[in-house]
Amino acid sequence: MEPIPARRPLRRKLLFAALITAAAVVLAALAGEIVARARGIPAATIAVNFGQARLDNGPWDPHPSAEAHRLYARKLLAFLVEEGLVDG
Repeated sequence: MEPIPARRPLRRKLLFAALITAAAVVLAALAGEIVARARGIPAATIAVNFGQARLDNGPWDPHPSAEAHRLYARKLLAFLVEEGLVDG
């Protein structure tokens, strides 16, 4: 029986594609924030550091975890309170 060929090049390509996609999303969000602020529209950066443990769903699912969503909510609430848009 022949050994199964290694899939590392495919995994590297998938990881690279995920990183490029994540970078594009972050840049788009920052650009939107810059445009909003230039027009006098309140804008917040609620990004979290995905280098921290437990903020994604593992190496093959880069979507935010429940913990990441809790951090997003805290940051968004702090922004809304700071801007006077909701009561703290």
